[in-house]
Amino acid sequence: MTQICPLCTGSNPCHLFASDSKREYYACSACGSVHVPRRYWLSDTNERARYALHDNSAGNPDYVRYLGRYVDLVGMIPVSKPRILDFGCGEEAVLTGMLEAAGYECVPYDPLYGLTKGFQGEFDI
Repeated sequence: MTQICPLCTGSNPCHLFASDSKREYYACSACGSVHVPRRYWLSDTNERARYALHDNSAGNPDYVRYLGRYVDLVGMIPVSKPRILDFGCGEEAVLTGMLEAAGYECVPYDPLYGLTKGFQGEFDI
């Protein structure tokens, strides 16, 4: 079965990138994103339940410290004003807020929480 990229346009073919005992991973021939086929995805209900097990909030200092490493990495990318996509940002989009506070343009995206506005065009990261 041919896999199609769920991220860039939905029409680009993907090739098997890797596999393990639980699932296969595919890479998009156009944008390079790596993903698993839909048959491995959790249902929306199970995904929300799994997210609820984590404290991915701005009030969690360990989580903020963890995300801070990504903010630091963005500063090392040789693009003067990168357009960033926070894919799977969660309900609070903490990384988006941190990147914006650092002066970057960042678009939060998480269809599970209805955060899909601005998800158009191309992104550098």
